[in-house]
Amino acid sequence: MPTHGPFSIKVNQANATSTMTQDFNVLYFDSTGNYIADQSLTTNNFINNRPIELDIPALSTSGTQVQMVISRSNTTAPANAATQLKYVFFGNGTRNCGPAEYTSYTMPVTFGHSAAAGANSVAAYDSFRPNIAQYFSSTGPVTIYFDTNNNRLATPQIRLKPDVAAANGVNNTFFPLGNIPVEADTVYDPDTFPNFYGTSAASPHAAALAALVLQAHGGLHSLTPQQVKTILQLTAFPHDLDPQFATGTATAANGGTVSIQISSDSDTNLGLGSNDPNSWNVSYTGPGYLKTLNFNPEGTPQTGGNGTGGNFTGFTPMDFLTPALYKFTPGMVFTSKFLVGNLVGVNSADVTHTRSNPASAPSNPDPSNPTEHEWTLNLTFTDNSFTAGDIFRFNAGRKQQQDATVPQGLTNTGASAPVIGTGASLFRADSTADLLGDGVFIPEDPNGTNIQPGMTFNGTIVDGATTYPFNGRLKNKIGHGYSVLDGFGFINAEAATAATLPVPGVVSRKTHGAAGTFDLPLPINGTAGLECRSGGASNAYTLVFTFDRPVASNGNATVTQGSATIAPAPAGGTNPSTGPNPNQVAVNLTNVTNAQHLIVTLSNVQDTSGATFPSVAARMDVLVADTNADHFVDSADIAQTKSKSGQAVSASNFREDLNTDGFLDSADIGLVKSKSGTTLP
Repeated sequence: MPTHGPFSIKVNQANATSTMTQDFNVLYFDSTGNYIADQSLTTNNFINNRPIELDIPALSTSGTQVQMVISRSNTTAPANAATQLKYVFFGNGTRNCGPAEYTSYTMPVTFGHSAAAGANSVAAYDSFRPNIAQYFSSTGPVTIYFDTNNNRLATPQIRLKPDVAAANGVNNTFFPLGNIPVEADTVYDPDTFPNFYGTSAASPHAAALAALVLQAHGGLHSLTPQQVKTILQLTAFPHDLDPQFATGTATAANGGTVSIQISSDSDTNLGLGSNDPNSWNVSYTGPGYLKTLNFNPEGTPQTGGNGTGGNFTGFTPMDFLTPALYKFTPGMVFTSKFLVGNLVGVNSADVTHTRSNPASAPSNPDPSNPTEHEWTLNLTFTDNSFTAGDIFRFNAGRKQQQDATVPQGLTNTGASAPVIGTGASLFRADSTADLLGDGVFIPEDPNGTNIQPGMTFNGTIVDGATTYPFNGRLKNKIGHGYSVLDGFGFINAEAATAATLPVPGVVSRKTHGAAGTFDLPLPINGTAGLECRSGGASNAYTLVFTFDRPVASNGNATVTQGSATIAPAPAGGTNPSTGPNPNQVAVNLTNVTNAQHLIVTLSNVQDTSGATFPSVAARMDVLVADTNADHFVDSADIAQTKSKSGQAVSASNFREDLNTDGFLDSADIGLVKSKSGTTLP
């Protein structure tokens, strides 16, 4: 509406001191190096006192590709120079729009409202197989560097986002067919309803399941929001803890070791994973040289990875619970595409790649091209060309042998974007490294007891005049816990509605041979728990601290009373360490002296929202062979141990298995006799 009447404009001078210490700009150049001044982001951060550059550049007139440079305008770095920069690209699914290089498949990108400490950030799983998280879910974690008053935090706060994962791609009758939100009638089901894809589709499912959990535990106000989230996280299905990544290692009889690492996503927009020439990384250590390497040499679906693939032939929601309506057709087939990346030591001329074992119909959809899709990829290296320290990087085209299409899956590309009015094979996961390793069936395997194996590989190493074979299998890191792509995993509604809240506490945990693991409670208040089991040659014990919600950082442990040592961290690990459950922290001790009152304090443990738990002091009285916990080792303990001799170790008698070998026998009786007369001070 036009302004009427007299008005005045007043300009005030800003006299406050800017809190900005650096001015960063985002500069664009075309493919020939010409600066695109009118589209670059060059606001003066000192003047506007904002640590951000924000705009919508129109770059389409500058060619199909531009170069982006982040630069600092002030030439002299301040004393507290920035060590972290973050840029967010709002592509919103725009075709062929995104980074062309320097990409990371798991770089944290979550920000905004979903990064709030109290928010529940939800990743997406396709409702059709394979059972893996979809690449477009925003990865975490989120690092918070400033408080709400813009003061720099002494220690950055880490928030584990996303929190959980839920289904997308199901039918809806609200959104019509269209590109945004992503809507199409997928060929993965037999009906004609539009299928709604995206984390915006997964979040309502998570909210509905949260409501079911609340109802199952007593209704409104029976649980806090944090307790609902805790239950969803701790009962989720096992999942891949190293997404977009698969590994394999095999060692021949001569000690030569072949290591394989594969990093790739299934991006159908830019095709980053499928076009990355450095996606597959093969290295060799040891004597002699690597001669051959074959992937899926058996040439069968069962040895070709994609263990959770297959087509669904049901229709109603209840059909998902009928195993007969799943036709599991696992396996990945290789196409003719082959890219060579950056090499170390070995030359591309020294490598020959071939394919073999054509996949039968319907895996080859074109009868006139029977070798379009083949089961086996073969690499052959010239003599002495691939020796210790060398690295061969490449990428091989591949597809799911059969996808989830109805009524019969085909190995076809399908549409990479919705095709309005027609069926569309959306978001195919062909290129992700996760399909090459292990997989979990959802909903059939809630505990991860039937992990589906990854792709096989074998080959030969030549050392002198002898050829040594090797073989292995590509793997994913399957388990319970946090993943940067799908949080704590896909929500298991049945387990969540039946679950109880975790009870905080501390136990002393020991494995008793084949009999299993047994915990001795260590109460925080009242009488201290007494550990009577032997610590072995190194007097080692493990304390497991359980919290009321998942933890993000394992904190630090100190011996605040008594004599013991916090054990050195294992190679590639930490001590304390998170686990075995997501809401637990384990502390390994050595040199624990007998006959003492020991206190180990765990501090600075943080939850997934960045909040710090209060310190926990674990009290453990140690008196080896005091099976009845009366603070004396005497004839009563000897008699009690003798009375259990010959029994199978169980929760009712594990205290008498003093040497923790899984048997109740004369060795335990001898140990208690040797300790007779010792007392707790």
